[in-house]
Amino acid sequence: MTDFKHILVPYDGSKNGLDSIKAASKIAGNLGGKITVLQCVEKKLPKFVFFKTKQDRVDAAKDVNSAENKTSKFRNIAKKYGANVTTKLKKIDDDPHQHIIDYANNSDVDLVVMSPSKEINTTEIHQSVVDKISKNINCSMLRVQ
Repeated sequence: MTDFKHILVPYDGSKNGLDSIKAASKIAGNLGGKITVLQCVEKKLPKFVFFKTKQDRVDAAKDVNSAENKTSKFRNIAKKYGANVTTKLKKIDDDPHQHIIDYANNSDVDLVVMSPSKEINTTEIHQSVVDKISKNINCSMLRVQ
């Protein structure tokens, strides 16, 4: 039997993301592992190309606060199954898949748990993110459907 001591859940803000956290919590709770929830928040381009306005900074802070406020929800889900969870927030300029791959490959992750988003009707774009990740990580992946 494989030990999954460190489980990574990339969280995109969707209900499916919460389902992935629940699935990871069940696994970690049963095997005594830990969960890291990785949230990638896109840096927004300023309204004016050369400088950020006050509103740009306010909007960026709201995005970060929203992501940070979700951590209590993650902890409650994990606690229900006896699992420990930590969260990582990464501000990114581009597609999240490479950041997820890098984190998984450089952080002793044993399992990545994620699912295609139902909100966008499993479009090719999201499927390709999941596929890119699964093909480029050095650990197992569980797709929650």
